[in-house]
Amino acid sequence: MSLVKLCKDIDLCHYQHLPGVRFTVPLCYHVIRIVQGCEYGFGFQSISLGKKKPLYIGVLLELSESWYAKYTNFFPIMFDDAFKRIYNRSDILEGYEFKMIIRDTKGKAGLAARRLTEMIEEDPPKVAIIGPTLSYSLTVTGQIAPFYNIIELSYIAITATTVDRDLFSTLFKVNQVTDAFNPLRIKVMKYFGWTRVGTMVYQEEVSFSQIANFHNLLRDNNMTLVTSAVMSYTSNFKDILKSFKQFGVRIIIGAFRTEVAPYIFCEAYHQKMYGHSHVWILTGPTMFKGWIDNANFDKIGCTKEQLIKATQGYFTTDYQRDGDSTKTTVSGQTWEQAVNDIKVLASSTNFSLSSSLTWIYDTPWALALGLNNSIKYLEASGLELHNYNYSDKYLQAVVRGMKEVKFQGISGPVAFDKTGGRIGVTSLKQHFYEGERRVAWYDPSSDVLTWLMDSNSLWEGSEIPLDRFTYQDVLVKPCLTSFGFVVALNCLGFILSFIFLIFNIYYRRNRMKFCVYSHFFFFLRAIKMSSPMVNNVIIVGCLLIYLEILVKGIAFYRNQIDGIGNSFCTIQIWLLSIGFTLLFGAIFSKTYRVYVVFRDHNMKPIKDYHVFGMIGIMLVIDVIILVPWTIFFPLQLIKVTRLTMNKNDFSSNMIYSETYLQCYHDNSMYWLMVMYIYKGLLLAFGVFIAWETRHVTIPMLNDSKNIGACIYNVVVACIFGVPLAHMLPIEQMTLAFTLESCLLFFCTTSTQCIIFLPKIKVRNQVHGNFVRQQQTLNTATCSTSKTNVVNTEMKAPDHDDNSQDVGLKKENTRLRMIVANEAIAVARLRKQLLQVTGNVHFYKSGDDYVVCRSEGLMRRQSLDDDIADDNTSRTDENTSRAYDNIS
Repeated sequence: MSLVKLCKDIDLCHYQHLPGVRFTVPLCYHVIRIVQGCEYGFGFQSISLGKKKPLYIGVLLELSESWYAKYTNFFPIMFDDAFKRIYNRSDILEGYEFKMIIRDTKGKAGLAARRLTEMIEEDPPKVAIIGPTLSYSLTVTGQIAPFYNIIELSYIAITATTVDRDLFSTLFKVNQVTDAFNPLRIKVMKYFGWTRVGTMVYQEEVSFSQIANFHNLLRDNNMTLVTSAVMSYTSNFKDILKSFKQFGVRIIIGAFRTEVAPYIFCEAYHQKMYGHSHVWILTGPTMFKGWIDNANFDKIGCTKEQLIKATQGYFTTDYQRDGDSTKTTVSGQTWEQAVNDIKVLASSTNFSLSSSLTWIYDTPWALALGLNNSIKYLEASGLELHNYNYSDKYLQAVVRGMKEVKFQGISGPVAFDKTGGRIGVTSLKQHFYEGERRVAWYDPSSDVLTWLMDSNSLWEGSEIPLDRFTYQDVLVKPCLTSFGFVVALNCLGFILSFIFLIFNIYYRRNRMKFCVYSHFFFFLRAIKMSSPMVNNVIIVGCLLIYLEILVKGIAFYRNQIDGIGNSFCTIQIWLLSIGFTLLFGAIFSKTYRVYVVFRDHNMKPIKDYHVFGMIGIMLVIDVIILVPWTIFFPLQLIKVTRLTMNKNDFSSNMIYSETYLQCYHDNSMYWLMVMYIYKGLLLAFGVFIAWETRHVTIPMLNDSKNIGACIYNVVVACIFGVPLAHMLPIEQMTLAFTLESCLLFFCTTSTQCIIFLPKIKVRNQVHGNFVRQQQTLNTATCSTSKTNVVNTEMKAPDHDDNSQDVGLKKENTRLRMIVANEAIAVARLRKQLLQVTGNVHFYKSGDDYVVCRSEGLMRRQSLDDDIADDNTSRTDENTSRAYDNIS
């Protein structure tokens, strides 16, 4: 015990060296600690040579078995240095001295609670507790201390849970906790005009508590929390950031450690959530230096260069641990002098110096000033501080004194708010791989944000990021090349339809009587038997479909939402539906007439007006579908937007909304299904009658093969066109327009070509034969026809009034009469053959003879009556008699 007595006499704890004594402070300190057994709960007491009233203080430290022990073992030396300077002040606790009772918590929260209760229950009474250091231990002891009516001081633990005054009513924090960053965050958001924010927090108490309080501040300041994510090591960071991107979050407040930061920023790189387009503000105390270099790049899925690119310019909020170097602190030293003295003390030990040394050194000063403030309240109640006995009166007086603490420490201005938290300056830093820079200070006591540099220079181009993208609607312009191509095709279709229409009308109504020539007689008869009036309906249907393509093209080119644009939506449906019905309804109805005649020859003849009636019924069905659709569920042009970042600069504040126009109604799909079913049934009807009339051997009547080809073309086009029209995205507007228009053009054009080109071919064959035979005639004469000769009227070309031309005309007329008489003779022979055989007749088609067998003469007669056009101009009496004979 002589060594301990020597240490006491030297009073090394107050750093008063006697002449000739060579003991160092650390050696004497360890001797006393070992003898006193502080690791085992016996404690260490500061000693004074003078006679002063002792104030006992309990100190909880992680002296062993903790990763922080290399720092905490130096804390008592720092406390003693501060107490020594306090003793030298006559205005602070004059006549009092501190005696520390130190207990080791070993970094365990349960053991810290046990050591606390042991110290409080053991004599002498303690006026205050300092520590423990770590957050999870403080959250336990801080809730126990109020039950013993004793204050507790914290100097390192950063958990924001301790701001709950109901649970930690006697806790005073000399250090700033993570909750102190929230006012800075709100202030920065207000400065830049940000009102929308998203938060990412790691699943631990230190991080979660600060973000929970931040959410409350957002609500109090009328700001919007867009989304929040709680993460762990097993979280899917890709889905989290994808969610942030979908919600348009650009300001991200993060509270996580450096262990997960590489995963987050690597995914941010892949999703382009970095640079000017996004602002990352993280919690500084949990982001250790060098974390990028220590990242496992093989595991996170990024290269070092990519991670550096994603993290360039991120911000952190941090504490202001260092005071103003120009101001004198309460200890009489400047910040620089005090820190240098502490470093000298640490250099003579094997312990490490904590980065929070300024908070640690200011803790004894805060306690001393608070207790000094409480003396006046205790004296008013007739109490003395050194007689502290855990009563409510003592506690209330001490708490009031602590609330009045306000001084300039080496960590800056020290004061406590209503929750016992440190009112201290916080800072905003910007980080780059090459280094960091402090860009702003925030003093919560004056609510002033001081920028240390031009705030606009924080971002490239001096453009302040917005908390949301500015959306600009850009109406996608139509492709003029596609529009011109479709219009050109459509014009060809119109021209072709009008050619077929003129051809059909001309040879249906012409008055030239070439019937003396048997081939041309057959051609006119073929035109008549093909129902030219119904053919006109087919052409009208084609014209309506071409008109629908033209209207679609105009709407595509105009690309405007107005009344005309909405009308175009309805007009397209009407034109396409009615045009399809007229086209295929006329074809199928005409063929149905042939089907009925050959199925039942005793049935009454089906005239053209019957065919028109069938077409009318189909049109009525169209009207029944289209009218309620148009009135109650009209198609309207709507804007369909697709968001696309500016590809040239994805960090821009602008997002261009590519807007497309589309004819749409919520119930339009149901009406389209009804229309598809109806048109499908119509095509099925066409397939049926084409199959049933496949054995009819009269070419001008049997259109089954042509109908089959038409239906095949339409079905194939629909198989590809209809699904593509509904499946192509709206972004493929030009492709959809071109594809739909081309398919409609193909179906319409191929159908009318299949129907009318064979008729033109027959006409050309007949005309060719006529020209060849006419060339064999050397002369022609003009004469009138006799009663038993077919009379022909033909407008002859103008010739000179010479005798040679007159002779040629006469010779031509004479030869025509001979040909007509031969035709009559052949017709009589055919009629006699039919009367003898009863069911065999023949006729000549081109250079071939066609033999037909029927059930009887009645069937052929009915066929001619059914197909003949009642409005066709009759040839002369002899021509009619010849036609009857042929029949």
